Amino acid sequence: MKIYVDADACPVKDIIISEGTNAEIPVILVTGFSHFSNAEQPSGVETIYVDSGADTADYRI
Repeated sequence: MKIYVDADACPVKDIIISEGTNAEIPVILVTGFSHFSNAEQPSGVETIYVDSGADTADYRI
């Protein structure tokens, strides 16, 4: 099992990451390049960047 998150405007992204890592479930954040970040993510969290634009993260998921 994996948790996929449309991370463009997700208000509970940090909670999902916390709960996923506590349960040892991989979390995949799908977000547009306009939300690019160099921040380190915890182990088990992956970020996939897609083109900027309406619904691009939705289409990727």
